[in-house]
Amino acid sequence: MKKPELIPCFSAAAVALATLLAFVAPAMAGETPEWQSEEGPPPMTFAVDDWTTTLDGYVRTGLTMVGLEGDKAPEFIGNNNGFALLNMRFGIDVKYLEDLEMRVQLDGAADSRESINDAVGHQLVSLKDAYGRYNIGPFLGLLVGQSKPPVDVEAMQSTKGLMFIRRSIVSEGVEPGEGIERPGNDGLDIRREVGLNLLSDVIDFGPVGLRYHLAMTNGAPSSMTRNDNNLFAYYGRLEFHLRNQIMGDYKPGSFLVLGGSAAYNQKTDGELPNQLSVDDFLWQADLHFAAFGVDGLAEVIGRKRSYPDTGQGEQETLGIVAQLGYTLSLDRMALSAGYRFASLDPFKGDSSDLLMGDDKLTHHTIGLGYARKDLPVAFKVDYTLTVEEAAVAIDNDLLEVLMQFVW
Repeated sequence: MKKPELIPCFSAAAVALATLLAFVAPAMAGETPEWQSEEGPPPMTFAVDDWTTTLDGYVRTGLTMVGLEGDKAPEFIGNNNGFALLNMRFGIDVKYLEDLEMRVQLDGAADSRESINDAVGHQLVSLKDAYGRYNIGPFLGLLVGQSKPPVDVEAMQSTKGLMFIRRSIVSEGVEPGEGIERPGNDGLDIRREVGLNLLSDVIDFGPVGLRYHLAMTNGAPSSMTRNDNNLFAYYGRLEFHLRNQIMGDYKPGSFLVLGGSAAYNQKTDGELPNQLSVDDFLWQADLHFAAFGVDGLAEVIGRKRSYPDTGQGEQETLGIVAQLGYTLSLDRMALSAGYRFASLDPFKGDSSDLLMGDDKLTHHTIGLGYARKDLPVAFKVDYTLTVEEAAVAIDNDLLEVLMQFVW
């Protein structure tokens, strides 16, 4: 079968730019709605006595074009270019004063795959957040239910607020139909899990602040209704904040955050009677800067995996992400541009010599964005140049276009 070439990608880019101009033109004229602000539209909030209910969500539709050159790629890569419903989130947040919070969020566009390298999945409705939080005091909150573990800082960011269309390969790994899925290159993100969390908001000490987050969970994906064994997974994260007041800006928030995380999980993989114990230790460090329209993030995350039941040696995976963006805020619109470097080395250390050693993946992504201030709508275009070592080398650069609606 003939492989797609890069020409359709550039054609799609032309269409994307034309669409962008169509949105920019009306943004330069007309009246500004009363609710316009730098922060965007207000939430849909309803209050009854001491109870407050907030509705929120977003729809994200993407166009993905994998541009292949040569004939090295398998048939399941680059032959499914087109539109995809990336997210359809709907959330309900209920609060009682400042003491209690209950959160439920659904995704109506969850992607389910039957097997590895299955380019076409099935759309399902999936439960994302489902938890209750009780604020015991000013420095301690108890959160119980299904939520994101505090490890990968990319995964902890809101999807609708991402600088780029998707998280990096370090977090999400190789996506089906865009590259070859292999053991170890599925990313270092930890999906939502069910458990107990002790956490705080930022605790201020003048112009600086601290925040902590501890968690004990099943250590199994939330799609599993029970634990995979009788052991728990443990997570810990600590953040140091420099508050905006240092910069002369007395709005709530921090312009610089330095964070670090660690996690340990003793998992059980497979089905009876052929189950295998897998021990994962993760560590992570990150730095986030946001001021004067500039937004920068750097993260290093590693995982050491061992197999106590076998003679296979430890495997080390290392991921590095560095991104920098700038947003120009005008009267009725905001324009943004950014660059991201992402490197994932699935088997940095393989003492067993059972797996390939030259399988490092490096992605260079350039992104452009446009957002209307008079409407909760955003438009993004990303182009990713993929650089792969010999064992996984394919000419598979990626063009992505996103239309996002938020409420």
